[in-house]
Amino acid sequence: MHSRHANPYAAESHSRIPDAVEQAPYFDAIANALPQAGQILITGPGLEKMAFVKHVLRHKHQLAKKIVGVETVNHPDDPQLQTLARKHFLKADFLL
Repeated sequence: MHSRHANPYAAESHSRIPDAVEQAPYFDAIANALPQAGQILITGPGLEKMAFVKHVLRHKHQLAKKIVGVETVNHPDDPQLQTLARKHFLKADFLL
């Protein structure tokens, strides 16, 4: 259901969050894999997901319009992701 992108910063200390310039190539690779998506739900731990959302809002305007939600989760399994997706995608469909 979901692909895992290798985050080059995952092994770094949690006390140091890479700045936007360092993360841009990684975030661009993720964003460039999503152009066909109709709706996007961003999930993840900590601050990384919001850094990605900010990057998309600044640099990928068409993709930003497709974001229907942002959820904090640590290592969700497929059923948990499916539950979150149903919640956000059904709400987004209802609002259309």
